[in-house]
Amino acid sequence: MKLKLNPLHSVFVAEASGIDISQPLSETEVRAIDDAMSQYAVLVWRDRTLSGQQQLDFANSFGPLDLGLKKVFKRPERLEDERLIDISN
Repeated sequence: MKLKLNPLHSVFVAEASGIDISQPLSETEVRAIDDAMSQYAVLVWRDRTLSGQQQLDFANSFGPLDLGLKKVFKRPERLEDERLIDISN
């Protein structure tokens, strides 16, 4: 499928669709998503529920994961994998 983008703001952020991010991505899809992140900084994928492993697989498509915040906080987490972290306001 082809990535579709709907800009949500004139400066940054777009709603993304057209690619099933719960499945392994092709090189073409990774490149399209990476280019879109470079252009919009934030991509919103609506109505997607990813398991922890699917989130990790998606993130790993773009390079190695950085455990920086995990190294700083060193606290027990509720998530099943040390590479996942809760960030909220």
